[in-house]
Amino acid sequence: MVTTQTAELLAVLQLRQSGSFTRAADTLGLTPSALSKTVDRLEKRLGTRLFERSTRRVVATADGERFIAHARRIIDDLAEAEADLRAGRNAPHGTLRITVGTAFGNQLLLPVLPDFLAQYPEVRLDVSVTDRLVDVAGAGYDLALRLGPLGAADRLVARPLAIMPRKVCAAPAYLRRHGTPAHPADLARHQCLSVAESENADQWPFMIDGQPQWIGVSARVAVDSAESLLSLALAGGGIVRQSAFLLQPALDDGRLIEILQPWRANDTLPLTALFPAGRQHQAKLAAMLDFLAARFGGERAAVRPTDHKR
Repeated sequence: MVTTQTAELLAVLQLRQSGSFTRAADTLGLTPSALSKTVDRLEKRLGTRLFERSTRRVVATADGERFIAHARRIIDDLAEAEADLRAGRNAPHGTLRITVGTAFGNQLLLPVLPDFLAQYPEVRLDVSVTDRLVDVAGAGYDLALRLGPLGAADRLVARPLAIMPRKVCAAPAYLRRHGTPAHPADLARHQCLSVAESENADQWPFMIDGQPQWIGVSARVAVDSAESLLSLALAGGGIVRQSAFLLQPALDDGRLIEILQPWRANDTLPLTALFPAGRQHQAKLAAMLDFLAARFGGERAAVRPTDHKR
């Protein structure tokens, strides 16, 4: 039974990758008919369709994608267990699946991953760079990196990595057309930009008369990507409040100008690593957590449980 189930898992994984019964069967050394019967048998046992078939392509259903995420995890865990026993050691190896937002992923994470891969040559990385929220455990990820407040959901383990400061900036072209705000209260008369559905997007913190105050702004444009928001600001679309790591290259070469500096508050975003409980004992994840802490967090933070999913 175990052998049959393993064959079924391999079948759905290959079919998902190939998008064709013919190509998947050829890779697996089966006939298309045999592969089709394997998938049909599995779908019947599960009571749901895993794939939508057409004459041109086979596409996984929503249930299929969920099952495939679990199947991939099971197959990888089996491969890793075998490797552990064969090697007789616990060096980092196997596939590590990571999900990360576009801004931090593209600007900071991806540029340092070659160093991690050089340090751990037996680890393979599968990185999803997206601003779409995902079910970390349900989608089969080992690690999620989140910049900003965490949303409430299933229990995961959270490891704080770093604190990222934010700045308020605008392009010179925007400031020439609309003037430079002389006080945070002036923002009410300006075009402000924000990330859609982000927490406190229309409330910006400043220090006024020695006291922290939140200034309400009206965002005429909201986008769902931090990098897209930066592009809009660079084009003169308005005033933006974003993480300094994302703004710094444009600040350095003058494409953006920081404003309202005398009123700058302690405005920061936390960078947090999230992973399913128990995974921190995997050598590959532990290696990545230590690598990220060394690169971005300086002093290593303690692992603690939390009630967050994002």
